[in-house]
Amino acid sequence: MVVVMLIAILAALAAPSLATARDDQLAFSYARQVSEMVHNARARSAGRGAAHLVLYIRGAGRGELHVFEATDGLLATSTPIAGPNPVSSCRAPNQWQNVTALTPAAGDRWVHIESLNLNNMSAASVQVKQNMMMLGRVATGTDPPANVDAWALCTTPNGTTYFGSDNSAANAIAAMQSQPPFNGVAELDIARHDTGGLVVGLTRRVIIASGGAPRIKSE
Repeated sequence: MVVVMLIAILAALAAPSLATARDDQLAFSYARQVSEMVHNARARSAGRGAAHLVLYIRGAGRGELHVFEATDGLLATSTPIAGPNPVSSCRAPNQWQNVTALTPAAGDRWVHIESLNLNNMSAASVQVKQNMMMLGRVATGTDPPANVDAWALCTTPNGTTYFGSDNSAANAIAAMQSQPPFNGVAELDIARHDTGGLVVGLTRRVIIASGGAPRIKSE
């Protein structure tokens, strides 16, 4: 009985640490998925000859990330060349119109490739209970970088990257299309938060520099 009681006490003491480790590992898993999405978008762009857009949106939710491929919007039965065909430009007029719908309508010039959406979790999930969030940031010369509600990162087949950020997806895309090639740093922090919005546990930070592969930093 003494041995059983000791085991029970040790298990009770270890349970909080195990739960914390599980939640920190979940944040790292999401950070790795974000990193892979950004990396795959760059690789797909070169392989398919089409510009690829990585779009982060937070708004009032926990955050979402989407990848889109640029097309000419032609239908498979259209002439002279059946489509949709790849488009290499990030900044063609109306290229990314209506992307937040995720399902293209007739004439839309993109296809939706993949998503990571923390807003679609059930109320009983760890993500909701632990208030897991993706927070977009942009380096502005200050530390920490400034928080933004949305950012758009677009890569062309030749590796040129364009970036824009603003208070909405549409405005971030418009900013991206008006900027010269990106030479800064964009970040996406993934962490748990308490009811007051303060970070709990480790922050997994995905750092995306111009022309370089994304990397993950833990803080």
